Amino acid sequence: TLLTSPPPLGVESNTEIAMGVFFASKDIFQLTTAPLAGILTARTSATVALLSSTIGLGLATLVFADASTFKQLLIARSCQGAASAATLCGGLSLVSETFPAEVRGSAMGTAYTGLALGLLCGPLIGGLLYDAYGRRTTFRIAAA
Repeated sequence: TLLTSPPPLGVESNTEIAMGVFFASKDIFQLTTAPLAGILTARTSATVALLSSTIGLGLATLVFADASTFKQLLIARSCQGAASAATLCGGLSLVSETFPAEVRGSAMGTAYTGLALGLLCGPLIGGLLYDAYGRRTTFRIAAA
């Protein structure tokens, strides 16, 4: 059987729609802010993009830890999407700046392998932490 997710904080009707909007919000904001993140990365530097996006991800994750309403969770998730767009732009730019052309493709492949491992392992590790410590502590650990 499939596991069901609990309804988001404060949502009592249309929980399936609320969950869909919640999960899609990160990707929608990542998609819509990626062009701006690319422009800002080109105008500043990969380092600035990575530093600012890391701070943004940390702050958004802290909001997750202490959120008490669905709206707060939705805002935090959307901010994670925007910060993640800057992380991807800055990360790829840094790889491109750091590695010579003959090994750049391999370096990008390695970077994306790390991304895929994070996407595969993150929910498992997060779920184990959630079961052991609860929502607030788990998100505070992730933000650190």
